[in-house]
Amino acid sequence: MTKSEYNASYYQTLKTLHRCVRCGGQDARTLIGKPLCFDCCERKSEEMRGVDQSESRKRSREKAISNGVCTHCYKRKTDGVHKTCNYCREEAKRKRNEQRAALGLIPRSEAKEYGVCSLCLKNPRLPGQNTCEKCYSMVVNKFKGTQSVNRMASKIKREIEIKEWYCESKETKRTAAESV
Repeated sequence: MTKSEYNASYYQTLKTLHRCVRCGGQDARTLIGKPLCFDCCERKSEEMRGVDQSESRKRSREKAISNGVCTHCYKRKTDGVHKTCNYCREEAKRKRNEQRAALGLIPRSEAKEYGVCSLCLKNPRLPGQNTCEKCYSMVVNKFKGTQSVNRMASKIKREIEIKEWYCESKETKRTAAESV
């Protein structure tokens, strides 16, 4: 039996049992002539009208997070730390590793064993480092620039606040002395 034949027989089975052919869960007898439950019928009409699906996905995701259910499969409970279940995380990791292997790339966890950079996975590592010279300089320059800019901006802001406070306190002292 091919997949399309199986799907057709499953559809007919759900229809004869008066179950929703989309979710399979609710009773579809209320809508005569339609093999969908009320909720699925509403979702289908929203899709036909062109209502953005991201809103319904967002609602489903928020509902899953609040119930502690996996946001990928919506079936299994999460461990409370992650938003996905262990099974979905392991499957995603396995698929990622398969895709990387198909491209001829090694896993990042094995980069040290092969002696290549853990960022680009191409160039040889620097002695005593996990990265090559190019990636190391890129990372150092990236973080050095942002930290120094942030440090300088916060330092300037603090100096301005001190000067404003000093000017205000000096002015209040002068007005107090003049009023006496």
